Amino acid sequence: MSIRDLSAVHEMSKDTSKLSVIENLDLVITILKAVVVAPFRGRSGHRDFLKHVIHTALRTMNARVSAKQIQKISASTDEAYKQFAKLKSFDPLTTALLFGAKAHWIGPQNAGKILIFLHGGGFVYPAATQFEFLYEIQKNSDDSAVVFLSYSLAPGQQYPYQLKQVVALLAYLLEEAGKKPENARANLALGLLSNLLHPHPSLPSLQVAEPLRGAVLVSPWVSFNTSSPSYMENQNRDVVTANILKKWAAYYLGTSKADEYNQPLLASDEWWQGLGNKVREIMITAGTNECPFNDTEAFVNKLKFRDNRNGFIHSGRSTTSFDVDTMHDLPPEIEETRNSLIDSAQTVKWLALGPKGIYWEILFAFSDEIALRAIYKYKLARSVPIDGSATFREISTASGIYEDLVKRFLRQAMANHIFAEELPGHVRHNAASRLLAVGRDANGAVGLMTCELLPVGMKTLDALEVYPGSEELTETAWALQNKIGISPYAFLAKHPERARRFGAGMRYFGRGQGCDLDHLVHGYPWETLDQPGTVFVDVGGGHGSVPRALATATQHMKFVVQDLPGTVRDGSEALLGSLSSRVSFAEYDFFRE
Repeated sequence: MSIRDLSAVHEMSKDTSKLSVIENLDLVITILKAVVVAPFRGRSGHRDFLKHVIHTALRTMNARVSAKQIQKISASTDEAYKQFAKLKSFDPLTTALLFGAKAHWIGPQNAGKILIFLHGGGFVYPAATQFEFLYEIQKNSDDSAVVFLSYSLAPGQQYPYQLKQVVALLAYLLEEAGKKPENARANLALGLLSNLLHPHPSLPSLQVAEPLRGAVLVSPWVSFNTSSPSYMENQNRDVVTANILKKWAAYYLGTSKADEYNQPLLASDEWWQGLGNKVREIMITAGTNECPFNDTEAFVNKLKFRDNRNGFIHSGRSTTSFDVDTMHDLPPEIEETRNSLIDSAQTVKWLALGPKGIYWEILFAFSDEIALRAIYKYKLARSVPIDGSATFREISTASGIYEDLVKRFLRQAMANHIFAEELPGHVRHNAASRLLAVGRDANGAVGLMTCELLPVGMKTLDALEVYPGSEELTETAWALQNKIGISPYAFLAKHPERARRFGAGMRYFGRGQGCDLDHLVHGYPWETLDQPGTVFVDVGGGHGSVPRALATATQHMKFVVQDLPGTVRDGSEALLGSLSSRVSFAEYDFFRE
């Protein structure tokens, strides 16, 4: 369950005491019904059981109560900020702005980097649960502060009043505080950018001397029209529906008409011309389970058509999670951030484990390897339906091993977020396990490591004792494990099934984050060697992926790929004609010569 969902449950449990008895009863009945029917929801509901129940409850409450009731049962943005400051033991700092708006600060006012946060909530919800997220951003960023705008909610104030308050905040930061802020969130942020491009007659005039650093649009509400297919597809998944959003849009618009400032999707392609002069980078995110998802896609495509910015737009169909539809790969622009996050998280983990815990972590890792080997050997991933679930008994019947063992192997894997037990005794796929069910290369990698290389690795010290100092082909850990006197490649040539598994595993690892050839191409100054007469020899170069990448990035260097006869033949046949004058293949048995 996400932090957002946990926060929603907390707020809902805290605030429902202010609803009427009938409203509370209605909510309880809805939750109970969701729990009972959840196992039979099929594809119409959320894949995650708890999220399905929580989203159903929130969707029901949003449909039943008015904006005024929502605001009555919820802590205001101002109150929530004060409570959060007290919780984190910092002095609240608030700047009063024009039009009754307030700017709440997290971090020092003299920070060099300022993030403006314009909270979501359909213009009817205050921002009671979003401060923790912003606090973590500020805490982990050097010389930064977050400015959280407390704007008026609908229907108490209606369009374009909230946009006036946003302009007032930016004007204060630029003209009085001398800041160059970044912008986060959605509808209001786009309204602000539209106003910078085409000043709204009802808004204060504002000019920026240089572009804002960036804008992050999280699930932007770009159209009040609810006819796109995703509204029907996600009506039982999202926390809102078409009718709820129509109600909230009416609260916000009042008697005003739809225009480019309140519904950005209405704007023509030409409307966004010159956007690169107002903001350097834009990132847009949206979840596939959101009702307005198709509208977000359409808006992203519109901005891509008018692509005159010095930045990028990323519209991912998924978010990072353990669910089947998670985002498997990240855009190149943020891959470095992912790697940095992984390194930092690993360091934190080892620090938290402490000296004793580190040994526990390493010494008991073999149980994970055993579970993976069992999953591979008994084809457990393929015993679970791709879009459904199976009981442990059904998996036992399909795989031919005892039900008790199935439970042990799969639950060990679940500890590493491989498979999920949504309901007790019912196993379904998540993102990681699905790879093993449908991905030949991922499955091959697990088989290669657990059935082939791990046993060989365990023979390493035996080989050192039996053959001290030997470099002979027949005196290796591989030879001891497989009881052979030939090279691994010669052995694999005689065992096609194991050779196919080896090839699948190597393909999988070759596409991994750490094996990206960009590291090699851009990590060394090849231009210093790029001159006529320079020859690069890749011994054991396989099909020549490294020389091909380097040849594409250089102009004069020549490359020779040396490998075994069959590999050389396949590599030569796959070589593009444009590279044939600079990349050549030569047979070479590096195990003997």
